[in-house]
Amino acid sequence: MSNWQNWATYIEQLMRQMNEQQQQIKQLSTQLESLKDSQQPKTVIEKIEYHFDQLKIESLEGTLHIGLSPQDLEQMDDFSYPGSPIKAEEPAPLHVRMDRDFVENGDSVIQELAQTTGAAPTHAIKEQILADIRKQLPGRIQHYQETRPDLSETDIEHFVGEEVRHSIQQYLATHKGDDSNGIHRP
Repeated sequence: MSNWQNWATYIEQLMRQMNEQQQQIKQLSTQLESLKDSQQPKTVIEKIEYHFDQLKIESLEGTLHIGLSPQDLEQMDDFSYPGSPIKAEEPAPLHVRMDRDFVENGDSVIQELAQTTGAAPTHAIKEQILADIRKQLPGRIQHYQETRPDLSETDIEHFVGEEVRHSIQQYLATHKGDDSNGIHRP
């Protein structure tokens, strides 16, 4: 065999090895890319629990935009449905309304009942009575709602109001003239 044939065979072998190595490099590059993609940390949110009974929200205002970025908000048009009815503000829950009414009118109720019992409570006693009743309002309302589900909110408000008046009157009558409690005879 001549030197020329040896060289041709040798070059042919080198070319085959180079092709095999190039294919192997392509395959390894593809595997490396797939490994890089699969190693990206993924955020998985399995379960979100909300405990609304633990929140006390007095007023909730504003607009909620789900899935929009601040940049999207700048470009956003009005998405309201034309002709959609505007809902009136829902009335406050019964205990909130009664509490608000008692804060506004409680002092005059105590003063009126003090005159009928002949007692003269000090400002501190009036404040204590108001605070005690305000603490008890939700429980009394709940009591009527559970024991008498047939009652309307107006009826419950009436019954609780009568209880409040009776309790204040009893307290003032039993402690009338007791200077240590801050209730004096006029």
